[in-house]
Formats: sequence, C-alpha cells, structure tokens
Amino acid sequence: MQRFSFPRFKYLRIALYMCFAIVAAKFISLTLLSEPLLNRIADTQYHDDLDLAPHRGSIYDRRHFPLAISVRRPSLAINPRVFKPSPEQTQKLKQLLNLSDKRIAKIRTKESYFAWIKRKIEPTVAAKVLALQIKGLYSINEPFRYYPLAERFAHLVGYVGLDNTGLLGLEQRYENQLHGQHTDLTLIRDARNQPVFYLPAQAQPEQSGHDLTLTLDHVIQEISMEELAAGIVNAEAQKGFVIVSDPHTGQILAMANYPTFDPNRPRFIATANIRNTAATSLYEPGSIIKPLIVAQALELGLTRADTLHDCENGEMEVGNTSIKDDHPHLVLDTADTLTYSSNICIYKIALLLGAERLYELYHAFGLTSDINSLDIPGQVSGRISFHQQWTPLRFANVSFGQGFATTGIELINAYNVIANGGKLLRPYLLAKISDDRGNVIHTQNPQVVRQVLRPEIARQMRFLLGRVIQHGTGKLADPQPYSAGGKTSTAEIYDRERKRYSQTDRIAGFIGFAPLADPHITVYVSLHRPRNKPYYGGKWAAPVFANISRRVLDYLSVKKVLADVPQSEVLNPPSEALYPPPPATQNSPATAPPTVISRGN
Repeated sequence: MQRFSFPRFKYLRIALYMCFAIVAAKFISLTLLSEPLLNRIADTQYHDDLDLAPHRGSIYDRRHFPLAISVRRPSLAINPRVFKPSPEQTQKLKQLLNLSDKRIAKIRTKESYFAWIKRKIEPTVAAKVLALQIKGLYSINEPFRYYPLAERFAHLVGYVGLDNTGLLGLEQRYENQLHGQHTDLTLIRDARNQPVFYLPAQAQPEQSGHDLTLTLDHVIQEISMEELAAGIVNAEAQKGFVIVSDPHTGQILAMANYPTFDPNRPRFIATANIRNTAATSLYEPGSIIKPLIVAQALELGLTRADTLHDCENGEMEVGNTSIKDDHPHLVLDTADTLTYSSNICIYKIALLLGAERLYELYHAFGLTSDINSLDIPGQVSGRISFHQQWTPLRFANVSFGQGFATTGIELINAYNVIANGGKLLRPYLLAKISDDRGNVIHTQNPQVVRQVLRPEIARQMRFLLGRVIQHGTGKLADPQPYSAGGKTSTAEIYDRERKRYSQTDRIAGFIGFAPLADPHITVYVSLHRPRNKPYYGGKWAAPVFANISRRVLDYLSVKKVLADVPQSEVLNPPSEALYPPPPATQNSPATAPPTVISRGN
C-alpha cells in the first residue's frame, strides 16, 4: 500500500489548519462582532411592532345626528413569498377586487413578507375573497370613516385618507382632537409564522378620539342643499352656496356648497369640487352692502327714511366716468333707495358719512375682520384699502359694494346685526368637544363683540328691508305665509385679464331674515355666474331664499304671521331718540317734513 510522502502530508495538514482558522474567525465574527446585526435580523423575522390605530372620534350635529363615524372594514394583505394563487383563483381575485394583471404580477414579485392588495373593502367582498382559500392571503380589520349624509356636509366636515388622517374641512382642522392616541404592541411569531403576544401587559385599552358637536342642523342643511341645487339648475349657474345662521346666537345652522362630492369615495373626488366657497372665497358683495350704509346714516341722524335724494335720472358723473342705476328714477327717499337699490342715491347717502366713517362702518359690522373665524381650513377675511387711498370713483364704488372683497360668513354676520337688535356677535360652528366617556372638555357660547346699532334703528332697518320684498327688487323672496326682509344683489365679477368688469359674469345674491318682526333665521344665497338672463339676484337667488326660509321655519315650528310692513314702522321713530331734531327747526322728528339733501354736482 502506497504511503503519503512527508511533504504532501505537511501541505494537507496546513490546509486543514487554515480551514479551522477560517471557521474559528467566522464564529468569532458572528458571535462577538455581529451580535447587534443578528439581533436585528431575528427581530425582523420573529418580532413585530404593531401601531394600532385608535377609534376616531365622531362628529355630530346639534341634535346629535352623526355626520362622521368610525367603523371597521376588512383590508386584504398577502405574504408575497407564499402568495401563489392558481390561474382560476387569480381570475376570480381580479374580478372581485377589480385588479389588473399588472397589479397582480407586481405584488407576486415583491421580495418582502408583507404587501397590501386592497384596503378597506366591503365585508361581503372580503368574505368572497377569503372563501377562495388562497395561501398567503390574509384579512386585517382597519378603521374606516363613514359619512351618513355623504354629499350634504362634504365641504364642511371634510374626509380622511387611507391612514385615517383628516385631509379636508373639520376632519383636518380638529385632527389632534379626533384622532386619539395610538397603541404600540410587541408580538413574536411562532415556527408557523403565527402572531403570539410577547408583552401582554402592554395591551392597554386604546384611547379613542374626542367627539365634536356642531351647531349645524342636518335637516336645515338638507333643505339648503336641495334648494341650492335646484336654484343652480334653474339659473344654469356655475356654482353657489347657502349659509343659514341664528341671528341671536351667531350659530351657523347650515353651510351648503354646490357642486359637491362624496367623502365616502375619496379616490373619486374632483379637485374642482372641494372648495368651501362660503368660507374660503373672496368676492365683491355688490348691493348687499347698501343697507349697512343706510343703517349707519340713520344711526348718526344724517338722514331719515323719508329724506329725498336726487337720483339724476339714473346716471351721474363721478370723476372721469359715470355711475348708473338699473332702474332710473328722478327722486327717491331713503326708504325707496333700498327698495329699488339705487346706486346713485346710496352714493349720496355715503357722501354724508364721508370716506373715513364709511371705512369704519364696514369694520364695525365685522367685514374684513378675523372675528368671523370658524376654524375652517383655508378660511379668509375680507380686504379693503385704506380710505386715504380712495379716489372719488373708488369711494362711489365702495358705497355700493365694488372695489373691496368680503366673504359669505362676514356678510351674513353683518346682517345678523340688523336681525338681532344691533349686536355684532362672534359666529361659531363648534358647540362642544367631548371625550370618549361623554365628559365635555370644551364648550362655546354666544359672544357679543360690540353694539353697532341702537335697537330701534335695527328694528326700523328690518322693516325697511321688508319693503324690498313687498314692493321692490326682492318680490320673489317672499316666503309666504311668513314675512321677511332682505336685499338683492347682482355683483359684477372683475376680469383680471382684461382689467375691467365682465359684461356677462355676475354673482346673483340675496340675503335676508325671517320672520320680519322677530327673526329666527338669517339666510344668504349666492349663485355664481348664472347663464340664464337676466342675471339679477332678485330673479335667481331670491326664490331660493323664499323656499329655504319657508321650509326651515316650518321645521322650527315658528308661528305663521303674515303682515304687511306698517308705514309707521318705516317712517316714524319707535322712540324719540331715533332721530336727533334738526338744529334749525323746532318740529318733532316724527312730523319734520321730508327734504331733498342733494342734487348732484
């Protein structure tokens, strides 16, 4: 038998020693130097940290009707390394979940141990998918936000994303209050990759989010949405909004925008439809502003309801241009200035105030002020230039609602001053916040900012605006069998490209309150860019106001009192302090003869 020679045995022994040395070095490296890495690998394979989403708080209207609630819906996930459906299973899976071949192929080629295949689906669909018994496919229950009235409150309440985080409206603004506190758990997996809790002491009850109770009323909101949608169709308008407020508290009872969207289907929401125009858009108010000027002039004793004004037969030169009336008159008193919405006469009343007092009265009524904040994401405040910068033409424009911008919230709150007896209130939308046990942790109550008008002036203004509906431009706003007062508006839209007001684009508006003597609601209707002529607010917005007011007052069980506006309430003061007596006469304010205060330049 042949034996190994000494040199060959020596080389074999050296090779064996080297192998042992390499194994020893690798062992030392793995056990001593790479322990953190190995622990991370083991943790990845056998340990999971779960971030359990809490129950999101609900949103209710003032009658505790749910506007946004949280439920659980199944989401389907797979382990791509195990997921190997048969062709028949793949075909049925595609049909049930509406998946493409590309999507299935992409999921199957993932190298991870987890991938979502479809999240937050209908339970019936999930049951059918699980019945296919595809290996590596699992169901996980996730929080799902449901909006019972869907499109009715979409712009205001908003919606959440797949991660249950608010993306729009009050869902976004009150995210911290609604979301609640996450629960972090550690679990391990057994040899069959099944989860087993590792530290059960960590499994504490989740801390649910807080509930919001709003001042909104879902019935009033539905009425507003229905009538607004019908009004937009009739006028062939581009969009519009309605705001309904309680004039005595400042509570917002409804805020409807159209067109709308379905927050239960966030993937199909058109970006153009998500804007809350009532709170986040600025526009020129138009003739809606005129009653505020008359009210302030009456408050200061600068005019009377029966004071006559030269209307210049419907056209008057101011600066290098002219201002016109749609309904020309030779002479109108202050009351009929509102009834027929004369630009020229309201300008002459504004001249009595002067630029500084005109500027200040808009602030006094809360226009261009942050007191109207409702905590709506994207809400803006109105803008007006300093009165020192006004040219004579700009002064005239500002007096009848052009040359400055406001919001719907600001305007309806200004009209609340007339409706409630002269007080400017801070409007609000959130009534209270409650924890998951029902304990109230925050509440909001009516707040008076200032007294703008004396009660007798506010009352006289209500009856002056009642004449607008009974005898003037707002006849179609009559909500019989109830009485009402209000003002029409047909605001021109400024064309920034051509640097002039559009010849066709208008905002048809009507704002008012009902019933006349003791208003329960204030309603503002705004229709943007109606295409049916004439574009007047008295034609298109006024009927929407009438229908909403009638239906809402019926719903609130308000007593039906239909009465003509008494002439005494318009012309005669309710108290001797209504009009300061003219210094040059001893006649009483009630019997002082009407006078023509101006006849142009």
